[in-house]
Amino acid sequence: MLKGEICGVDNCRSRDYRYGDDGYYYCQNGHRRDTALVTAEDEDTFGTQGRKSRKKAEEREIVEIRFKGRQAFEQFLLCYQLLLWKQSHWLVKSRGLPAELETIIRDLWALRLQKLTGKVENDFDAEVESQLQLYSSQTDTESEADIPMLGKRRKKSVDSTPSLIDTLGLCYLGLLLLRLPVNLGDLHRWATTGELTYYRAMNVIPPAMRQRLPSHYFSALEANVVLEPQRLQTAVLDLVMAYERDYGMTVPALNHPLLLFRYIKELALPLGVYPTATHLSKLVSYTFTYPNGLMRKSRYRDNDFPEAQLMSLLIIAVKLLYPFDEVRRHPSKSTEGAALAVDWDVWVKTRSSAKKETKTPGRLRFEEAMKVNDEDVFSMSSTQLDDYLNWYERTWTNEGCQKRGSDKDFRRALFEVFPTASNDPQPPEIPLIGESGTITAKLRRLKSVQGSLVPKMVVTEEEAIGQESVVKRPGNQYKRYRKVEDMPQSARIFFESAADIAGLSVKSLVRAVDITELRLRKWSNEERKKS
Repeated sequence: MLKGEICGVDNCRSRDYRYGDDGYYYCQNGHRRDTALVTAEDEDTFGTQGRKSRKKAEEREIVEIRFKGRQAFEQFLLCYQLLLWKQSHWLVKSRGLPAELETIIRDLWALRLQKLTGKVENDFDAEVESQLQLYSSQTDTESEADIPMLGKRRKKSVDSTPSLIDTLGLCYLGLLLLRLPVNLGDLHRWATTGELTYYRAMNVIPPAMRQRLPSHYFSALEANVVLEPQRLQTAVLDLVMAYERDYGMTVPALNHPLLLFRYIKELALPLGVYPTATHLSKLVSYTFTYPNGLMRKSRYRDNDFPEAQLMSLLIIAVKLLYPFDEVRRHPSKSTEGAALAVDWDVWVKTRSSAKKETKTPGRLRFEEAMKVNDEDVFSMSSTQLDDYLNWYERTWTNEGCQKRGSDKDFRRALFEVFPTASNDPQPPEIPLIGESGTITAKLRRLKSVQGSLVPKMVVTEEEAIGQESVVKRPGNQYKRYRKVEDMPQSARIFFESAADIAGLSVKSLVRAVDITELRLRKWSNEERKKS
């Protein structure tokens, strides 16, 4: 029982309250209190206010009331909506994307909110609570072993309880509808660097809104593990299927011409890759769109992701024109795309140098802090330890934890013994390299790789006939890689870079390339039969 102010309902004079299972307080006579409970002083202190000791007139403790059931779910949707707005607002203001993006993301959320609101009003039951309990125990913990082929067909619907990763999915759908050359790799990178709100999502929700949410709603808006790029790809594919199935909405294709040119530039490749990849896309009939959810098979495949389709074609074009092995191949004309050879040793070296330029020496970045384990602590410098503690305080420490709760006195004393930087007007941030520095490093790398290109010896068809040995042409002895372990070092590093740009795992990209190669072989066999 708690001692509080007079109940006042029907002239009730009771001051004793108990906490009910529904999240409300009830007086001794059973009257429910809909407002916060204010506890008063004990009656033994009556008449002592006039003493010279001048004690505080009254210590008031606000006892938080957390919502339950339908009311808690409505509060969760309000918090979710605010988080989604902050993400879309950051994309427009910080990344310079069109202002229409906010409107489109809002409309996509409004469509889903219609279904969710109807569920709350009509048939809210324990199903929503069970979904949230599932999210709280499995948030972003799906391993990559569960993602290849993606198991059985998912049946996600727009009226299912939204998860934290769906906020990034809605942002990406808005980018696709505007046909912007921004891919999932960009969203994943912005989230893992802490620029786009994801890992500390609850910190951007005002305390007045989040203090009434039950614990499992907190878990639904918190990412406790590092977001894997393949998990994000799967979540977006599920979301596209849901909107197509429930609203008949067709998501347009990737803006693949601009994205392909951007990939070539970021990977520091010769421009001859562009026409080759474009031609290959026609042979395998890739449209760079998400599959039709109403007519699809029971399983997802790695090349169902449009980014995987585009990047697999680029990699095959590179393997045809600038292979990673040491076999000598001679073009028949000097105008062919394969007339130049890429020095892959120089390419690997410039990649390593560019990565070092985009890092601040001796400092710990946001994504690195997310992956820290207990063994890493022993090898950290004092500066890196400071960066990690600052990151932990900003990401996971609730600014109101010293002021509320039954053990607030203990926590206040603990923070006094071990003070943090929360009292500083501007707590130190983990340093991030500016956009201009990253662009400069990429341009320097591009110039170095392009300058290392060397011409191959041209052997015409007439010259090839007169030679005793068979002249190998570009594409001869094409090497397929089924596993990452089978690749030479330069190929493995190239696949890692390509996967990072496209927002894919390396294993998934290897499988997507293999599937595309099989489709090209099938086309080649059909052409031979025709001739």
